[in-house]
This record gives sequence, C-alpha cells and structure tokens, in this order.
Amino acid sequence: MFCNMERQQTEKRTIYSFGDLDKKQPDKIINQLNPNTMTTTAIFFSHILQGYEATQETAIETAQGLDWGDIEREENSFPYLNFIDSINGVDIYYNYGCDSYYFAQTEED
Repeated sequence: MFCNMERQQTEKRTIYSFGDLDKKQPDKIINQLNPNTMTTTAIFFSHILQGYEATQETAIETAQGLDWGDIEREENSFPYLNFIDSINGVDIYYNYGCDSYYFAQTEED
C-alpha cells in the first residue's frame, strides 16, 4: 500500500526501485537505505492517492470531502514527505519519493 524502496547495487551507483509496502515497520526498511533521510512520524490514514489521482487539487478535495472517521489509521514514519496543508483536522503530505499523497491526523497542541 505504501511506497517501498528497494536498493540494488551496481558497479558505480545505487539504484532505488519503488513497489508496494504492506509491512509494519517501513521506517526501518527505508532507514537501512539511507539513515540520514528525514522522516515524518504521525498517525497516518490508510487512504492514499496514487497514480492519476495524485494531484494536489484532488488531495485537497479528498481532505475536505472524505468521512475520515471510517478510515483506518496507525502511527507510522515515512521519508520524502512535504507538508501541503491542514484541512478539517487532516494534514496532507506529498511523497516526492513515490509521487503520492498521504493523509495524517492533525496533531493537537
């Protein structure tokens, strides 16, 4: 479901490939590739936007219109996230590593 990066060594460079990730500890997998990668830890919803749906406009519309009470969520850490906006108690993040949008519960002060 989430972006997974697998590393392959070649003679002169490292090649990263993306695939589906349905693991319980994606942060450990990612950090094995690059321990210096900044990660974002939050309570993420299982609903993400990928492929043709992965636009900022669609992400904002989704945050405004989806009933988030029915969506599963769990605490997770992901690298390569840029914060986009917070709408109706939902934070929107763009994952530039796998071109998708993630949604997280807004942290309360």
